Amino acid sequence: MPTHLNRREFTVAVGGATLASAFPNAAAATLGDGNEFSFLVLGDTHFDRIEHHDLEWMKQHFTKDLSQVENYCRITQDALPQLLAAAKQQLSNSQPATAFALHVGDLVEGICGNRELAVRHCAEAWDFFKDANLGVPLLMTKGNHDITGPGATEAYAEVLLQKTAAELGRKSLDRTSYSFRHGHILFAVFDAYDRSAIDWLEELVATTEFRQLFVLMHLPVIPYNARAKWRVYDNENLADKQQRLVDLLGQYHAIVLCGHLHKYSVLVRLCRTGKFLQLALSSVAKDSRSARLISGADKYGPELTDSEPAFSRDSLAARKSLLAAEQPFIEYFEYVDNSGFAVISVNGTEIYANIYDSAKPEQPMRSLSLSKLLG
Repeated sequence: MPTHLNRREFTVAVGGATLASAFPNAAAATLGDGNEFSFLVLGDTHFDRIEHHDLEWMKQHFTKDLSQVENYCRITQDALPQLLAAAKQQLSNSQPATAFALHVGDLVEGICGNRELAVRHCAEAWDFFKDANLGVPLLMTKGNHDITGPGATEAYAEVLLQKTAAELGRKSLDRTSYSFRHGHILFAVFDAYDRSAIDWLEELVATTEFRQLFVLMHLPVIPYNARAKWRVYDNENLADKQQRLVDLLGQYHAIVLCGHLHKYSVLVRLCRTGKFLQLALSSVAKDSRSARLISGADKYGPELTDSEPAFSRDSLAARKSLLAAEQPFIEYFEYVDNSGFAVISVNGTEIYANIYDSAKPEQPMRSLSLSKLLG
């Protein structure tokens, strides 16, 4: 794993316990100084309650989402408490001890209808997660549902972003991308909907010392299923930003944690600068079914669109082309349509991930050495 030396003045205490930097929201905050710790990863929980929506407004503007809202309200009541309880149980047994929980975005369903409801929506969602008593700070990145609907962007900034700042021990966060360190590990929380986030990330890694880089974002960088165009910077006008991001992640052998597609996947992507690993998951409960694990780099390609033949037929050719273009660069690939959570453990330079299926959370569905996959 590469160690990157900064290019600005900073001070590091013995053992890397504290770091001071002149760069706002860089690595000034540390959540711990140990190099052996675990952390929880959740994603796409879509917390919801029917009283958080102006239903008349939704009937006029988001008619197609009414059934989705009703479904997420049911899941929030019936399934999400059990998933968080299972996660808490695994955290109590994890070795090394758990330091924090990361959420890859879409913590809430959104689409409330007005700012007052959106603020209530976010506040009650945060309380719901804290009432689960996971016993560790909860940190999150911004998902599209977290900012969907009138007043949602303001509610995110006022409630979810500032709650996250408090978890970091900060008075506030002045942007939606931020970072923190734990020991020699740098965590960059990347706003996938901010076009300037790549500028922020490039400056962050240039001004911070670290041994391993984790990047938390909502959208995947590399497509991995039928909805191949649902990825960060997927716009021909943003191709330069997409390439800069891929190059940076490869240069630092980064581990990307993401969601959005409501599917589990791990892939290793080769780049002209190196390689990086992408781990995607979803915590929104699905109906019980037998999900088949697809494994092997040879399973990655245009045929992934066959899993959702009815999805956006007009874009099928473009999605197949995108997957075909990525195919030669995929060194490792696995994928399954399920929901759950992950517990990632750092032991010095070794990084392991236990992936839990919400249907059977007593034992890991998959146990992977991420550091080995990265070589």
